[in-house]
Amino acid sequence: MDAKAHESDPRPVEGEWLRRVREFDWSATPLGPLAAWPPTLRSALAVHETEIDHLRRLQALSTRLVRDDEDEDGLLQDVMAAAIAIVGADSGELRLVRDDGSLDLIVTQGLESDFHRFIDATEATAAAAEAARGARRVLVESVRGSELFGPGAHDALARAGVGALQASPLLARDGRVLGVLSTHHRDAVPGERDLLLLDLLSRQAADWIERAHAAGRLEHSERRLQTILNQTVAGVMVLDADGRMSYVNPWWCRTLGYREEELIGRYVAYIVDPACVEIAADGLRQLEAGAPSLTLEKRYRGKDGQSLWGSASINALRGPDGRYEGCVAVVVDIGGHKRLEDSLREQASRLQLALSTGRLGTWHINLQTLEVQASDQCKANFGLRPDEPMDFRRVFEHLLHPEDRAAMRRALADTNAAHADYDAEFRVVWPDGSVHWIVSRGRATHDARGRAVAMTGVNFDDTERRGATERLQQNEALLQRTIEDAPLALALHADDGQILQLSRSWVELTGYSLEDAPILQAWLRRAYDVRDGDFAERIAQLFEAEHAMLQTDVEIVTRGGQPRTWSLSASSPGKLRDGRRFVVAMALDITERKRAEALLRRSAARAAYRVVLSDALRTLADPEAIQRAAASTLCEHLRADRAMYGEVQEDGDTVHVTVDHVRAGMPSIVGDYRLVNFGEDLAHRLRDGRTVVLDDAHVASTLGVDELAEYARVQVRAHVTVPLVKDSRMAAVLSVHQATPRLWTGDEIALIEETAERTWAAIERARAEAAVRQSEARLEDQLADATLLQSISAELVHEDDQQQLYDRIVAAAMAIMDSQFAVLQRLHPERGDGGQLELLSARGFDEDAARPWHWIDAGPQSQSCSAASLRLGHRNIVPDVVACAEMDGSADLERYRHTGIAAVQSTPLFARDGQVVGMLSTHWSTPHAPAERDLRLLDILARQAADLIERRQALEDLRAADQRKDEFLATLAHELRNPLAPLRNCLHILRAREGDDAQMRKLHGMMERQVANMVRLVDDLMEVSRITRGEIELRRQRVTLREVLEGAVETSRPLIEQAGHHFHFDLTAEPLPLDADPMRLAQVFTNLLNNAAKYTPSGGEITLRATRDGGVAEVLVRDNGIGLPQDMLTQVFDMFTQSEHGRAHSQGGLGIGLTLVRSLVEQHGGTVEARSDGVGQGSDFVVRLPLVASKVQETSAGDWPIVRAPEAMSIVIADDNHESADSMALFLQMRGHDVRTVYDGRACLEAIAERRPDVVLLDLGMPVLDGFETCQRIRSMPGGDHIAIMATTGWGQDADRQRSAQCGFDAHLVKPVDPALLLARLDALH
Repeated sequence: MDAKAHESDPRPVEGEWLRRVREFDWSATPLGPLAAWPPTLRSALAVHETEIDHLRRLQALSTRLVRDDEDEDGLLQDVMAAAIAIVGADSGELRLVRDDGSLDLIVTQGLESDFHRFIDATEATAAAAEAARGARRVLVESVRGSELFGPGAHDALARAGVGALQASPLLARDGRVLGVLSTHHRDAVPGERDLLLLDLLSRQAADWIERAHAAGRLEHSERRLQTILNQTVAGVMVLDADGRMSYVNPWWCRTLGYREEELIGRYVAYIVDPACVEIAADGLRQLEAGAPSLTLEKRYRGKDGQSLWGSASINALRGPDGRYEGCVAVVVDIGGHKRLEDSLREQASRLQLALSTGRLGTWHINLQTLEVQASDQCKANFGLRPDEPMDFRRVFEHLLHPEDRAAMRRALADTNAAHADYDAEFRVVWPDGSVHWIVSRGRATHDARGRAVAMTGVNFDDTERRGATERLQQNEALLQRTIEDAPLALALHADDGQILQLSRSWVELTGYSLEDAPILQAWLRRAYDVRDGDFAERIAQLFEAEHAMLQTDVEIVTRGGQPRTWSLSASSPGKLRDGRRFVVAMALDITERKRAEALLRRSAARAAYRVVLSDALRTLADPEAIQRAAASTLCEHLRADRAMYGEVQEDGDTVHVTVDHVRAGMPSIVGDYRLVNFGEDLAHRLRDGRTVVLDDAHVASTLGVDELAEYARVQVRAHVTVPLVKDSRMAAVLSVHQATPRLWTGDEIALIEETAERTWAAIERARAEAAVRQSEARLEDQLADATLLQSISAELVHEDDQQQLYDRIVAAAMAIMDSQFAVLQRLHPERGDGGQLELLSARGFDEDAARPWHWIDAGPQSQSCSAASLRLGHRNIVPDVVACAEMDGSADLERYRHTGIAAVQSTPLFARDGQVVGMLSTHWSTPHAPAERDLRLLDILARQAADLIERRQALEDLRAADQRKDEFLATLAHELRNPLAPLRNCLHILRAREGDDAQMRKLHGMMERQVANMVRLVDDLMEVSRITRGEIELRRQRVTLREVLEGAVETSRPLIEQAGHHFHFDLTAEPLPLDADPMRLAQVFTNLLNNAAKYTPSGGEITLRATRDGGVAEVLVRDNGIGLPQDMLTQVFDMFTQSEHGRAHSQGGLGIGLTLVRSLVEQHGGTVEARSDGVGQGSDFVVRLPLVASKVQETSAGDWPIVRAPEAMSIVIADDNHESADSMALFLQMRGHDVRTVYDGRACLEAIAERRPDVVLLDLGMPVLDGFETCQRIRSMPGGDHIAIMATTGWGQDADRQRSAQCGFDAHLVKPVDPALLLARLDALH
């Protein structure tokens, strides 16, 4: 409601509370009829109550809208009902946008049963459709004068009672229209304040609808992923952070022999072979410590106890904060490969053993004497004992095999003749008859004439080697057969790349055999990453460690032309006979798995792109900036050469390119272009709303020479152009260009189309927000109210949690920016010259370093990064503070250096109204330039920090307003008490003089009761403030329940007897001790008894019963009066609440009595409950109070003095209210006292100086000198300590009493002062 509405209509819209106020009979109260109340007070109360009713409804709906278990139909019905209530509509409807863009009617309220057909027949949904198209609210102030409806619709709507309507779009966070919320009004559209509340409701409903849609899309995505995982031919497991299996795919369950429910929730060690458990645990620890992925080979144990080898590719799962949340493992069965590898390793070991068993013997022969010198090993090689001589002739004639003797002679002769080395293999027959093969090698020694005179050499028994060689040949043949018949794709090759053998499966899968060795060698070179170096060197590097194994992925193409992806596992178990290392390679076809992974990566990439695009567009308010951000984001993501956004002019052919983003030297094409210049077919398809995809302009059959020249002028060979058709006309185009031919994928085209729609939505949102901002500028007086409503509807945290939230924001900023320091500051523009920044939270600083940051100057003289950011109005980045010329020689640079800061960035925090409320800064210890991605994330965090600081400011403003309310109530009570004081004084004076006139006594009694009622109303008014603040102070002491109840009965008995009720007091004889404030507790039961007397017809029954129930005293107040409806049993304790049927029986009061009862009982640790069988059935109020175990101590009579016989005293009365002072003086003079009257503080001091009195009655709020200063000056006067000074004032709050006591007052009496109490006080001074 704006200011003009206040002026033209002083009567605001009524709320529930205001309705009760208007129905209440105020004419019988001292406040007078309602019409006599100030208009501003009535308007303020009405506005306050209406807003509270609406906000309560919004808060209840907000709580339900964030829950997932709410009924959708019921929730939308409640949203519609809330909208009707907020704007005061007669009916309404809610429509949601279908996939085809049409509006589907979901909820209606207040419409007749045939009104739906009426809407369809008369096109009354035009307003909703317009709101959906424009993504903005449509207000129809007069249906009959609106162009949205035809003449027939005007008459029909008039018959239906619809004179005006509004339609508000439900917008997603990205600007998409989700639906329309419409309300129908008989007279006029709602005001601005109601529309603000409706916007809050629309925002909450839109968030819920968007969340419901997102949940559906997520469920669909999860089903697709589940299908892929169920169909894969490898084991897939998902483990949580503790190593428990939360998902196992069917293939892995079948392989292990388990059902899925037998594995879910178990630790992964349950299926790991015990010997490999530590390997698995170490791998999980590596992932938790930060490793992104790893590959482990280990044995798994099936349900039948059998072990199987598996190669697990494991990737860590981390949350948004980088915390480890578990992992995903893909397991490939490599059991066959492991068995083959073990077999090859065993055979190589045996071969090596056979080669190393030969033992060398040494020998020397004198060729002239044929004397032989031989080592023991040499003799052993010939079957001789060490002690046996080795004679040449014996060896030649008896030990040398007869068949080898001739060859031996030739070998010796050839060695001597050719001067060559001796190398011979021959057989010897040992004395035991066994035949052994001997290999002997040596060299001859020649004399000066060249004759051989001696020969020296070595020999060894080669019998076992020859046997091993024969066995090795057999093993090689067996290995070849094994590889050839293996069911896996196996290849055996040498370290130089020679393909030795292929398995039959390899040949069948690839179509290539040993004859195609060059192709297979090319595959191996890619797999082993053999580049310029030698093949053998690379193999030696890969397999130099014992049991080394290589696992890699390689892309191949079969002979049939099919591209496949293989997972190649290779190991080198040994060497060939020729010394070359041989390698066994096993290939597993993982093409389908790779395709699934690629699909997941593309999906993740699109999701990440959406996030980046949303981040880039969310905070932008300028349409051109949105276009530039969208073009830049899309172009960089697709790595295209150019992306441009253009708006189509009215002629439908001219495109005005406002912004573009180019890469790699591509020229900008900002300007105007005609679509037909690029082909009639392109222009026609774009106007029809179809996306145009061109992979290569040079091969397009629809382009002529002129069109190709136009493409060449803008350097485009390939492009995707998306039209944005709105309201049946092409409004804009988004186009992505490539300077070279490009085959656009379906994913890329879909992404460009999605970006176009989201860009258009963001632009429309920005334009709508700009219009709203212009409107807000004209409504500055209501801006604070709107901000307050927004803050109430948000998810606020308690003020006690503020510092924790500040610390979290600073910690998150450091993590995002990878900085060593960070600060969050709040701007105080009123401080200093240009404002100061207050430190809210800091990280990275020690205590000494943080001290200078508590307050930072933000004025024009400051050269700090944050002050510069404030002056610039945007983020400020200083990559190197030392190199920054603006900071040179400044105190800010010295502070940065002292702290260890070398680089800094400061991001201003903007409130919703655009004002800077603070600063979020991060600092680095070395020169640093933050990445653009990090800054985008920081902007999101800055938005949250700004909202938090803004909420804190709003809370502080609310507290200040609450304080002002309390001050207003106190002032109002003071002003009301002042006129009551002389009135009460005069009544007592008249009573003292009335004599025996019965009629006068009756009138005086009536006037005294009305004054007492007025005093009680004022006291109740002050109780409101204390109740709301919970500041009712209890003065506890030990007291019995009997004493409390008897005091309450004594107070209420006159009212009970006046109404002619029958009163029953039933009190147990048990003492029932309490630890309580007897006065406050008596007030509780007095209120309950007074209510029973007021709301029970004359001659009724009222019962007060007290009993003991364990450790609790239970007090029942029962009447047979008008009773309570069931819906009032709990509301009756709310502030200002009176039941509808009870108003006729009300005898005055503000409706806070039962609120005070509940507050006082709960402060005593008890409970109070209302019971009633319904209207006319009477009421029960049950109070339960805790008992104390110890005996109740006798208490004194209290602080009030005992009234003794009066004695004349000298009294000075000082009060600027002449009537109050004069009436009080007259009353006291009639009592025999000597009274002097003055009307300000200075005159009071002069009267005391003239003649010192016994007592001074001093008003506090006097001119010239107030009562407080006057009291202090009296105390400083000679003899001032012996004067009794009493405050008589309308200020009666606890703070006022404390201040008067501190200033030296002996008593604090609240106007209108009870004359009996005053006399008792005076009498106590004797």
